[in-house]
Amino acid sequence: MILIMSKTKLLSALAVAAMMLPAATSCNDKNDEPAVNPSEWALPITDFDKTIDEVSASETARGFQVVKTDSIHLRAVKNIKNAQLSYTYCFDPETKIYRYAKGEYAGADELEALTKRLAADGYAAESEQNGIKVYNQGKDNAHVALEESGSKFYVLPGPTNDAFSWGRLNDLSDAAQAGLAVPYLGHYAPVELVELMEQYCGNTLDSTASKIDNGVYVFKAKNGRKHASVRYWFDVATKSKLEEAAVYYTLENRPTTAEVDTCLSRTGFKYTSMKDASDGSQIYYNYLMKCVAYVSMDKPEGSASSFMPSIHYAYNDLSGQVPPETVNFPAPLTDFGTMTLSEAVEQYKKQSYFTGTTDDGFGGLLGLIVTTSSQDFPQILIMDDGGKYAAALVIADESKTLRSPYIKDWLSAKGYTYNEKVSILPTYISADKKVMAQFDINGAIAGFPCVAFQPNEFNAAPSLLGKLKQAKQMKR
Repeated sequence: MILIMSKTKLLSALAVAAMMLPAATSCNDKNDEPAVNPSEWALPITDFDKTIDEVSASETARGFQVVKTDSIHLRAVKNIKNAQLSYTYCFDPETKIYRYAKGEYAGADELEALTKRLAADGYAAESEQNGIKVYNQGKDNAHVALEESGSKFYVLPGPTNDAFSWGRLNDLSDAAQAGLAVPYLGHYAPVELVELMEQYCGNTLDSTASKIDNGVYVFKAKNGRKHASVRYWFDVATKSKLEEAAVYYTLENRPTTAEVDTCLSRTGFKYTSMKDASDGSQIYYNYLMKCVAYVSMDKPEGSASSFMPSIHYAYNDLSGQVPPETVNFPAPLTDFGTMTLSEAVEQYKKQSYFTGTTDDGFGGLLGLIVTTSSQDFPQILIMDDGGKYAAALVIADESKTLRSPYIKDWLSAKGYTYNEKVSILPTYISADKKVMAQFDINGAIAGFPCVAFQPNEFNAAPSLLGKLKQAKQMKR
């Protein structure tokens, strides 16, 4: 049966049906607009290293109201629809240059606008751990650390894995970087940046061991780490500027000499062969940053039972006290046993540093002296044994010169490796095992500071150096 409905009834029925359908919306409907428009959200500038006046001018030009709260902080505020942008720019207390900025977001709407603005400005999510999400911007290496459970975010300079960067977040314990944990080392950085990195690395503040009123903060390492804790010291006057930091290990988990050397070398420190007079700790030095690393892995006699192996970092300009970073090292000939001393002299004459020869001071008993153009190593004593060229003692102007990290680096580059078991003297063995280089730093054997190159025959070393020592005694 077919029901025929009048046009009037049909229209009425359609009207009722239309009322029952959900309302269609337009993409221009105001309800679709975000509460906070990402296009209006202006991130802090990333022109790091600018002065406070330069940053103030930049933010004023962007429509922010700016106020200098003190000599190292600038407040910038701007109202946008349904939100207020409020940033604090932080400057280095020593150099007065722009180091980082921090801001806040309120609620889900502002967080959404912030993350969309980050994406629009080229920031990509890089990592997320322990409640902090990191966004990286490749073009100027700036990055943003966002507290996911809080309301703060930080705009930081890159890279995140530079030991001395104020924007560092990584503890460098990855074997491809330093191999061991390195504390935050941003010189004069504030407490909040130290806390940010330690949180990101999963470490927790030890409120019992810390002495916050004295500017001392201790963080317990998370489970599974090689180190036990990290301690930070801030300046005595304001308790706000980082000056020193130390990583502590248990006796069972202390790193090896090779691990320490790798870690410190990769972070720009050079072994000086010097020791701290107060506790015997070995001294590594970063010549560029004027930072000292005191390495104490063995319990000194008479020390407290609570001793823990440590690497203690402190900013301290030791220029003039530590060995020179580089020296002019005249490389000796090491083809021992293949030519006479006279033939060796002819070969030395071909070296760019050669300036002449002179008597050895013993009437030729030992050999002769080759004089060089190097102020650091002005002479090379070349010796013979059994009628053949057998040794070359590169003589330093002073003991400190022999401690220069340059010589160790030079030996390593030439294939020499350190061997602590063959002699009481620091000894390096060539890759082909034919030659050894020994450091007589204080001249205990030779009578003058030198690096002695000779055949790798451990019984022969004392005979050649001993021959020199005996000759000196006879001359007296």
